Amino acid sequence: MLNSFFLLIISFLLFFSNQVFGETSSIQIPDSTVYQGNSVLIPIYGTFSQSVLNKPIDIIIQIPKNRIFLQGIIKHSQSIISCSDIVVKPLISSNPSMNEFSISCKDGLRDSSGLLCFVQCEILAGKDVSSRISVLSINIENEFLTVNQKGGLLSFPEPSVIPAGQEGLEINSPNPFQYTTEIPYYITADSDITFSLFATNGKALKIFPTTFTKAGRHIFNLIVDNPTDFASGVYILRLHTPRGMYHVSMVHKK
Repeated sequence: MLNSFFLLIISFLLFFSNQVFGETSSIQIPDSTVYQGNSVLIPIYGTFSQSVLNKPIDIIIQIPKNRIFLQGIIKHSQSIISCSDIVVKPLISSNPSMNEFSISCKDGLRDSSGLLCFVQCEILAGKDVSSRISVLSINIENEFLTVNQKGGLLSFPEPSVIPAGQEGLEINSPNPFQYTTEIPYYITADSDITFSLFATNGKALKIFPTTFTKAGRHIFNLIVDNPTDFASGVYILRLHTPRGMYHVSMVHKK
């Protein structure tokens, strides 16, 4: 009976050790000053143990919704991630102010220390003066590493170009939508404006013609011409004015 008890403890420890690595992975994201309207490349550096090399890796990053629009994850020629194509998937976040994304590489790391990738972001208008990009977790072959992150603070030197609530997009209705949805928006001055539709991975799906619009509140109608060619999922509509760029997320459901 005693031997069975010890075997049970050993089995439990082996099971636990297969679930979580004992080592800590260090992640460094340099603090940055970013300007509205710019597209910036923010590097992510990592330090790992030799035991995780050449194994499939998944990294979950968190990006603020209000002022940051993720355009993509860029691999550099010096990146220690060995995969030719990095797969980026949006996740459902429990934090209403943050978006979470999974960065996956099936071929894993070819080195234990160095540049992982660049996070390419577009800076939107808003009142926040700072925010932070965070790495929430790192998963190697379904085993999680403890993450020790340094940096990641983003400062916005032009936080009040447009006071929040005066210009921008409102929530669409209906949402989710199937064929068409209405998006209210407000602009503060007569100007040329442009709408763009994006997938959540940052890919531009449609750029609508630029139109001259009077100041005030208006309605933009998004119409799905062929729902069978328009996959169910989350899409982002962006409004570009001379004073800033604004976006709203919406759900299409067949």
